[in-house]
Amino acid sequence: MDSSIALDNRCLEKNYPITLDAENRKITEEESSTNIQTCWTCGSCDFECPINIFTGSLRPQKIVRMANLGLLDELVALPDIWYCINCRRCGQVCPNVVKPWALIEYVRLTAIFRKNISWKKIQAYKHLWASFQKVRWHVIQACLQGREIVNVSDQQWDDWLNKKGPHSDSIIRQGIGTPYPNALKKWKQSYLTSNCYTCNECGSACLVSCERSIFDPSAIVRMVNLGMLDELLISPSIWLCLSCQRCSECCSQMVDCANLIQTLQELSISSGAVDFGLKIRIENSSRAVYQRLISEINQLMG
Repeated sequence: MDSSIALDNRCLEKNYPITLDAENRKITEEESSTNIQTCWTCGSCDFECPINIFTGSLRPQKIVRMANLGLLDELVALPDIWYCINCRRCGQVCPNVVKPWALIEYVRLTAIFRKNISWKKIQAYKHLWASFQKVRWHVIQACLQGREIVNVSDQQWDDWLNKKGPHSDSIIRQGIGTPYPNALKKWKQSYLTSNCYTCNECGSACLVSCERSIFDPSAIVRMVNLGMLDELLISPSIWLCLSCQRCSECCSQMVDCANLIQTLQELSISSGAVDFGLKIRIENSSRAVYQRLISEINQLMG
């Protein structure tokens, strides 16, 4: 049953309307610092949320609305808070600078503080997310090969989840005679890629960089600086980015890795390195794997 319907049914059974809990609302506003009071329920966050798009299991607007009503006790028990992948797209599109993703983080921490969820489960949850990036890598690799994932069997899921990341024994060498010299020159000016000294601040902040062979922002910047565009444009890794902008925000050298990766995606299609149907295949395949992720989270968190 949808959690919002369950909440409504519970209130009907007890024969009372949902009313404002001013004290809990004040606590949530002050401690979360997420600008929830400015929300006018336009729904922009819902339309941008990938979990809502792919599974319909998470509505950021509902989370904010419940917080504005002071329903903190209901929020910490809501399964939806564990579905958020923290991509921050909900906050990026909000016209009133509300941060639903940060509110969800606050509610999660409150649930942990109240011991609604054990630390052991939190560690298992983090491990599941890290392993899930391998699943995403293999799915995107299949899409690059022209296939589309409609459903994921138990055997396939376990294979992808436990399989080690891609490994290459070849030595990384600087690209010679790259067909995109103008692009490289422009990127070094626009995204300041030459400033990178591979300190890996970006990788430490990145939600997807759980295994270096799967996704590593600093490695992508390094490959750009070496002119290895041919390898990058056909790599599944550039399609794993969640566009959360954390890598660009944390970089002490002002390297704009997030927009660099988006540009690499655009160039991979416009140059013909990948076909125009790739993004559609990735989106359609994401519905299957994210549905499976939600099921795994439900089973794990109880």
